[in-house]
Amino acid sequence: MRCLSYFLLFILGLAGPALGRPTPLPAAGVLLGPGGWAFRPGPDSAAGPAWQPLDPTRNLHNLPAARQAGQGWWRYRLLVPAGWVGRPLALTLSQTGATEIYLNGQLLSRRGRLPGAPGGEQTLYLNHEPVPVRFARAGPVTVLVHWSFGVDNLYYTYSSGMLLHGTPAVRLEVHEPAEAAARYLLDRRIDSFQFAGRAGLLFFAGFVHLLLFLWFRKERGNLYYAGYALPAALGAAVAGVAWLSTDRTAVLFGAGLVDITCTTLAAIWGLITIYIMANQPKGFTFRLLQGIFVVVLMLNFVGWWAQYVTIYVFAFGIYADAVRASLRGRRQGELGAGAVVAAMLIGAAFFMSGTLVTALTPHYVLGNILLNGSYITNPLILSLLLGQRYARTGKELAVKLQEVELLSARTRVQEQEKQQLLASQNDLLEQQVAERTAEVVGQRNRAEATLLELRAAQQQLVQREKMASLGELTAGIAHEIQNPLNFVNNFAEVGAELCLEAQALLAAPALPPPAQAELTELVRDLTSNQARIVQHGQRAAGIVRSMLEHSRPSSGERQPTDLNALCDEYLRLAYHGLRAKDNVFNATLALDLLADLPPVPGVSGDLGRVLLNLFTNAFYAVQQRQLAGEAGYVPTVGVRTWVVGQQVRVCVHDNGTGMPEAVRAKVFQPFFTTKPTGEGTGLGLSLAHDIVTQGHGGTLTVESHEGQGTDFIMTLAY
Repeated sequence: MRCLSYFLLFILGLAGPALGRPTPLPAAGVLLGPGGWAFRPGPDSAAGPAWQPLDPTRNLHNLPAARQAGQGWWRYRLLVPAGWVGRPLALTLSQTGATEIYLNGQLLSRRGRLPGAPGGEQTLYLNHEPVPVRFARAGPVTVLVHWSFGVDNLYYTYSSGMLLHGTPAVRLEVHEPAEAAARYLLDRRIDSFQFAGRAGLLFFAGFVHLLLFLWFRKERGNLYYAGYALPAALGAAVAGVAWLSTDRTAVLFGAGLVDITCTTLAAIWGLITIYIMANQPKGFTFRLLQGIFVVVLMLNFVGWWAQYVTIYVFAFGIYADAVRASLRGRRQGELGAGAVVAAMLIGAAFFMSGTLVTALTPHYVLGNILLNGSYITNPLILSLLLGQRYARTGKELAVKLQEVELLSARTRVQEQEKQQLLASQNDLLEQQVAERTAEVVGQRNRAEATLLELRAAQQQLVQREKMASLGELTAGIAHEIQNPLNFVNNFAEVGAELCLEAQALLAAPALPPPAQAELTELVRDLTSNQARIVQHGQRAAGIVRSMLEHSRPSSGERQPTDLNALCDEYLRLAYHGLRAKDNVFNATLALDLLADLPPVPGVSGDLGRVLLNLFTNAFYAVQQRQLAGEAGYVPTVGVRTWVVGQQVRVCVHDNGTGMPEAVRAKVFQPFFTTKPTGEGTGLGLSLAHDIVTQGHGGTLTVESHEGQGTDFIMTLAY
């Protein structure tokens, strides 16, 4: 076979001059070998054991004789065609080790440092590095390569064990200079993109999910996913810097350990993420994988075969257990478990395909694309899954809004009926009181029966007063809850459109830089929209929760209560409740709340009824003054909180009509009201006074000046 190669090269050498111009070399170049090479171990090419056939273009792992020798000479007899003579050509050099290349005894290239050189031995991994060459004559030329290999070669130690085609001892190809330079540039770009792209993508995914967790802490899957992506990004970055480095230092060895440690640690966090998303417990398989993780770290100091076998067992174990947990979650009806199964299967398919293509074929670019695909699949599918969850939250809030609107409509109808009933019963009660009073002197038994009836009627009126306050509350709630739900619906629709655009980008076979930038912008917009959905959804949920607390019967159990929050909430609800009846009415709301106000032990529902009654009366007073047509009048209702000694004070003030002295003296009496018939029961301030004084051991006082305004001051101990 070697004689046939020499003959063909000789024929090409004769044909070159006959054509009148040099015959261009094929784009793939002319490989020296693989046959025709011989090896002699030792530092001297002229002494030592006999030359033995050995192909240096093979994987260095398959050359045990050369690796055990650690140093030696490779010899190849090249038959130079006449068409190569005098032309500027290039030898593309791929090596794992240190080399000196000689042509007929003349030094052509030196890469790395051989044993005994100043500074010590330095072995390198090179891939298609161009070496200029110009052949002086046609015919046979002896190529001698002085070669040595040191165990500090980082790429060989930590990467080449799985790339069976990528780590020759020495590989030489004759190329045109332009072809050699282009191939070398392509290899460097592939090397840089492989690590920089992976590290950048993982860091971006981890950072985005960390922000999602900070904005919505209940979704802990985002935190664990950030714990997966950020260490993996660190490992890829460290490995990329170390792999491209040519300096023989102890740092390179440590970089390999960092890469392996970060990658395996990231896999553990990734599996925890799957458990969280599928709502599954960590069982025996997780503890087994933790044990394998420790074994992987220990095998860093043993050898590449044991290390890589354990790593791949660990990786496929992670994928298998993730698929198992996701399938169980899907069977149990967990939202998004099916998407997690799809992510794991697609990621595993990319990982296995990339590994096989890289290990069994020379198509390194395709192999790297497939491997990187296994890293991009999970963050994108999980981001789409979170978008789906937020969209579902928006739909649930829309359903709750419909329920609240229905409840509000029913309450308004009940309120009108109750007001009519209260008015008629109030007239009847006054008539009955007059009749019973006239008969009380001689009819004690009848008076006692009348007293019992009066107490029962009073209890009914108290309950109806509470229901009336609920009507005032729900009218304000319907207005307050509409705004956050509008935000939720709008941002949910925008989030759904962004998810469709992201899916369209993912459908492309490869993501060019503009598409990656567009995808980054889409994910950023989606993140912002989901954060706003959560914010306004929580606001709507808080309003509904407050309404339910107000409507349910009081348990009487005291708990620490934030009076500032109650004041702010019920001031706005009372305001919007009045505006629901009179949409042209406007007033200025003045809040002066002490920032560090201590919590007060109390029943929040009862205190809320007190504040709602005070605010409702205040808005009624400023509305009446505004209807009087006073020039330059600006309706204002405010609330102030402060601390005096061991007491908290709340002052509800308005600039309404005020009260004369005669009204102030009766303002807390039951059934006393200044409102027209049918608009008030006269029990609101009486109930508020009883709740504060009897229910909470505090005080409720009033200060008012006719034509200037009114202040109600509530004092509670903390």
